[in-house]
Amino acid sequence: MSYWHLLFIMIFLIVLSPEVSRGEEFRLVPSLSLKEDYNSNILLSTLNGRSDFITTISPGAELIDRTENANMDLLLRLDRLQYAENGALSSTNQMFTGNFGYSPTPLLSISAGAGYVRNSNPTLSLASTGFVSVAVPVNRISSSFSVDYKFSELTEGIVSYTYGTDYYNNSAYLSDISHDITAGLVYDLGGYFRTLKGRTNMSYSYYSFPGSRTDSVNGTVGFSWDLNEIWSASVDSGIRHTWSKIPVTSYMELYQVYQGQPYLVFLPVTEQQKTGSWGWVAKAALNYKTEHGGGGISFTRDIIPAYGLNGASEQNALAVSSQYRLTYEFSALFSGGYTALNSASGGLSSQVIKQNSFRVNPGVRYDFSRDVSLESSYEYTTVDYPTTRTHANRHVVSVRLNMQHPFFE
Repeated sequence: MSYWHLLFIMIFLIVLSPEVSRGEEFRLVPSLSLKEDYNSNILLSTLNGRSDFITTISPGAELIDRTENANMDLLLRLDRLQYAENGALSSTNQMFTGNFGYSPTPLLSISAGAGYVRNSNPTLSLASTGFVSVAVPVNRISSSFSVDYKFSELTEGIVSYTYGTDYYNNSAYLSDISHDITAGLVYDLGGYFRTLKGRTNMSYSYYSFPGSRTDSVNGTVGFSWDLNEIWSASVDSGIRHTWSKIPVTSYMELYQVYQGQPYLVFLPVTEQQKTGSWGWVAKAALNYKTEHGGGGISFTRDIIPAYGLNGASEQNALAVSSQYRLTYEFSALFSGGYTALNSASGGLSSQVIKQNSFRVNPGVRYDFSRDVSLESSYEYTTVDYPTTRTHANRHVVSVRLNMQHPFFE
């Protein structure tokens, strides 16, 4: 039975069950999105990029149920991508997610989530990771669990765990598995500075690839601060230590004899190379929110999996986003970012990874009503590969119509 059938059965049972106690908020929201793209380089190729028009039809449904001490959010969506000229790339993306939260007491909160995503062309969604991987369908399964406990009015403890796996159903591309565990304390410093909270975190990450693995431990300290009703800021920084076990191939010289004549051959020899390194991690954000819109800027430095490339990579990412309502119906939108990925061969990955990507995405949206809107946007993306001295550029012009209607409100 497919994920689609399972989730529809869950929604059907929850909606029609007479024993369901309707909470403070209960909604079933079916939706439909129609999008038309012109993409100048559909595979983000450095040579002979192919352009095409892509039509995307996205039916979906979201179920939301919230009570005083519990909440649930189930989302399913299909994206049917139809290429005008490159019909072999036409396919259906899938996304199924579920998030649950429960607070048995005012001091204790528990949350869990799970999801499945099938992406037929990961290069089309570069903005989510800043990483350009192979342009073949990838399946991603994720899950998470967290516990939040208030020890006192001033001190709060948080423990979380996330799991992820990516696989390609193609022996030419390597799958990966990741585990992340974080434990932290938050302390309210309002007695010294109003709305200021200090925090400290310890985390462990494990990334496993065929024949290799990367373990990383880091500790950070930081704060979050609501400067006023409009501005808020947060900063976390610290150190990390990373251990890697990476397969490295070298070539051994060997003389052989053929018809009485010696000749030299080179035989490949693969060995597991163990390395350890220190580094620093950081995360900072500055956000604002007004009655006309909001936005923010953020910076992140960390270790992430290098999807499909048998290793991990160091990431430095800067992201900007903004939304401003010009009139009640008309809004201006903007997002952009710069990401630098770096991994030396035998360090965090079995091959050299150097990618620098830059993206800008301005757009506008018109809200006909609460449930119907029309968006138009332009996106420019460029990716540089310093090792090979090559780069790829892409221009995308999009128009999208969004429709939804909530039931049981």
